[in-house]
Amino acid sequence: MTVVSDFTAILSGNSWWGNSVSGASLPGRPAFVSFSFDTSISAAELASSDTQAFKNSLRPFTEDEKAVARAALQQWAAASGLVFLEVPAGLGDIRFTTADFSTDPKYAIYSGFGYYPNVSINYDYDNQIGGDVFVQYGRVAIGLMLHEIGHAIGFKHPFDGDPTLTPSLDDKSQTVMSYTGAQPTRTAGPSSGCIPVQWTRHRRIPGFSLAMDRLQHTHSGRDGR
Repeated sequence: MTVVSDFTAILSGNSWWGNSVSGASLPGRPAFVSFSFDTSISAAELASSDTQAFKNSLRPFTEDEKAVARAALQQWAAASGLVFLEVPAGLGDIRFTTADFSTDPKYAIYSGFGYYPNVSINYDYDNQIGGDVFVQYGRVAIGLMLHEIGHAIGFKHPFDGDPTLTPSLDDKSQTVMSYTGAQPTRTAGPSSGCIPVQWTRHRRIPGFSLAMDRLQHTHSGRDGR
């Protein structure tokens, strides 16, 4: 097992320009990623192995929850080449919904989960559930949304897979993809608990900057060039 202290610890091998498994990963390219707030179950989720009770429990984000998701997307967009575009319900690359996680044993201990992008540019392939984010009823918060959107744009946990992040850096104060430490409670600012994007460029803090370094490598060109 390789242990590292840089952004490679949170790379899943997936991005909106393809993935390493399909052989169609194209780093250094900007990407436009659409998002939507689902109002009904998607065909991909309907065909999934999730329990019927879980599927029946799906419900839309409230307006307040949508505002939190948009704020998290803005933070990811601010330091990357990713441009997030809101589209009508059911049409997004990233689709947000809430559910009663107690209705499916495999999700019962979690507050949310997000699927990695699963596309292949070379082979015209797109797994429709890739990028989708599910959150437990009442648990939508800025820290959780930053984390789950991180998965939806291709980041893994720093303790999963190979390589992993050195344990002293595996903390939410260092990376929003960690499980360790306190969740941020506000969208930005010195007391938010989440490293503001503009700070990371100067301070080079592994963490939110750990993710930003990789985003700038993977999706460089903020204005779409």
